[in-house]
Amino acid sequence: MNHLFFKLPSLLMLLILLLFGSLNQNFASAETDFRLQEQTSSVSSNAFWDDHFAGQGVSGNQVNAIAVQGNHLYIAGEFTNVAGIAANNVAHWDGSKWEAMGNGIRSTAYSIAIVGNEVYVGGDVGPDPNSAASFLVKWDGMTWATVGGGLNGTVRAL
Repeated sequence: MNHLFFKLPSLLMLLILLLFGSLNQNFASAETDFRLQEQTSSVSSNAFWDDHFAGQGVSGNQVNAIAVQGNHLYIAGEFTNVAGIAANNVAHWDGSKWEAMGNGIRSTAYSIAIVGNEVYVGGDVGPDPNSAASFLVKWDGMTWATVGGGLNGTVRAL
């Protein structure tokens, strides 16, 4: 099973944690005990929850990769919709709402990267849900296309 947080650089992980909830950094002595100490604040445990991502969530198996560019968040994985919006394996958060990226892509995505204005996705993917696997595709803001002539196997990291 792929675990998203083992693939992301630490700065991106910190950003994700800050977006999806607050961090409790009340750690016991680093030399003797790494368990979290009890929080003694009178603030409700939900007081720091960011509800900007409220909705139905992602339906399907999993989100395998996340990329951020400015205020934009891109997710890729194995899912059919996000927050009730049809999105085959890829979706985009524009800072206020989730959006589909065209018709989406074929099969499971394991990696995502942004270069300039293009979003690259690798996995068992193809440029549309009904295409053959080309394993590496790119989104130019309007359409999905195979990169080069495609590859010969699953892309797990970009």
